[in-house]
Amino acid sequence: MKHTKRFTALVLALVMVFSLTTGASAAAAENVKVQLSPNIITYNGEAQTMADVNGNPVYPILNGGTTYLPIRAVGNMLGLDVDWDGATQTVLLNKSADGKTPAKSGNATASDSAPTEITAQINPGITVKYNGKAQNMADVNGNPVYPMLYGGTTYLPVRAVSNMLGIDVDWDGATQTVILGAAHTDNDGITEVTIDNATPDKVREALKATGANESEIEYIIMMLDPGTLDGTGSITLQTGSSSAINKKTAEEFIASFKTSQDAAILGENHLAYDYAEIDWSTADEGFIRVKLNKQMTKVSRCEVRWYGENYNYQSNSFVLPLDKWVNIPLFGGSNEYFVSVAPICSEDDLNENKSDEELDAIWRDQLQVRFTAKIPNPDVVWLLSTIDIDFENAPLTCAKALEITKDCKTDAEKITAVFNWVASNIKYDYKLYDEIIAWGIKRHAKDSEINPMIDLFQDGAREHLALDDILTTKSGVCEDKATLMVGMLRSLGIPCKYVSGNVYSGKIIKGYNDNNPGWMGHAWVAISPDVEGLNLSALGAGHETDGWIRLDPTNAHNKTLTANDKNYTADSAY
Repeated sequence: MKHTKRFTALVLALVMVFSLTTGASAAAAENVKVQLSPNIITYNGEAQTMADVNGNPVYPILNGGTTYLPIRAVGNMLGLDVDWDGATQTVLLNKSADGKTPAKSGNATASDSAPTEITAQINPGITVKYNGKAQNMADVNGNPVYPMLYGGTTYLPVRAVSNMLGIDVDWDGATQTVILGAAHTDNDGITEVTIDNATPDKVREALKATGANESEIEYIIMMLDPGTLDGTGSITLQTGSSSAINKKTAEEFIASFKTSQDAAILGENHLAYDYAEIDWSTADEGFIRVKLNKQMTKVSRCEVRWYGENYNYQSNSFVLPLDKWVNIPLFGGSNEYFVSVAPICSEDDLNENKSDEELDAIWRDQLQVRFTAKIPNPDVVWLLSTIDIDFENAPLTCAKALEITKDCKTDAEKITAVFNWVASNIKYDYKLYDEIIAWGIKRHAKDSEINPMIDLFQDGAREHLALDDILTTKSGVCEDKATLMVGMLRSLGIPCKYVSGNVYSGKIIKGYNDNNPGWMGHAWVAISPDVEGLNLSALGAGHETDGWIRLDPTNAHNKTLTANDKNYTADSAY
């Protein structure tokens, strides 16, 4: 597959809205020994001459590994209004209303003298407001930092200033220079920064400057194509408030989404191309039906996309079987949906000498529909027979569920009976577990032999677990146990979720969970909190963050583990 050197990643920067009120004065001011450092300050490549309100030269201050800049000089440099409210001990920074232009740069050079030790005052009681919003300032590691006073001048940490104003900051140790650079900001409040000669470390530094936390940064690094981080290409990062970025992304996607005009004009709820069909006549019931007529590539997927509050993008992707209608759930409830069926094109597919017509269909002529679903009860989706939990085509499973619960009078009794049967009768397949771990190690190592689009655990072989197969073999791993339990309960009319995420096992497997030691991929079941009469203690039950009741048939023997909510982190539910 062709890779480009330029990659655009939408990074949701943390918006600093935590107020520092005058109550912060409870933390006493502290005198500290620091260094007055005659470093050069550059802005947009030009050296700056900084001065206080009286025109006297001022220099940066070093406190440990943090550089502080005189805020009034920075305001002049960037064209900001800087005021002081003595009554509330507040520094007020505002974009100039009269079109104030930045001060002209001078011929600043670093002094030959070494940094001078001075005594300054760290004052947590000073509040900093930018355009009316109080700022919560932190260093590169996320630790809180506070304004500093020296010689009647207020100093602020340079990284906090860069985060607050949306500008880049860097340090050149060879020339002892603090480098500030303006970032492009569009009219929607989205800041765009380009990293040249991108490497993972350079990207991490840039993301830290936006205020993103460590987990966000590592996720973005993981998602970037390694070929874009080889030190030769450029990566454009867009930062800003999540709502602004999400809105822009949604608008761009909606504008690019191709919907069949014929379907819209005829008012039909069914659309077919030669290789796939979509039927959304059942959308108000919480699902649609999709059929793949032609396997044009090794893997074909259906993507269901919708937008939530603040244009938060959400989606589900389903691997499609061939020549079979499947039910695709609409997890977004009542919403506008964008559904597409586009075969994924891998390098293996391109090497098979496909015709121009086939490649054109793969890249440009995908089947797409756009519709609005009005689902009265959003929980109905957790009762459905779907592509992932297909109990409608599992007669043996449905019969076994009825047999297990024939003497049960309440939903709580049925849940308990099914849970205990699955936990006791489906034996754990340690051989399959070892295969999954080996695959995971290879994939984490980006082994060239592993193509995640056509691998055993990604191409549908483990995507669509047949309930009757699990039942008859009475063997499987956590996802098999959870899938079977959910299928049985839904066949009995009991709403429940298949949940995938991670469990804390304490195991450390080199090459598999190095970045999250002790945590392992896992699957379990969640039961609606509306069910009454469950003996949670006897079941080793816990609670999901949404209040649903967690049951883990794989670890039913270890109730100390399963009842502790801190041992589970959920990623998604089906």
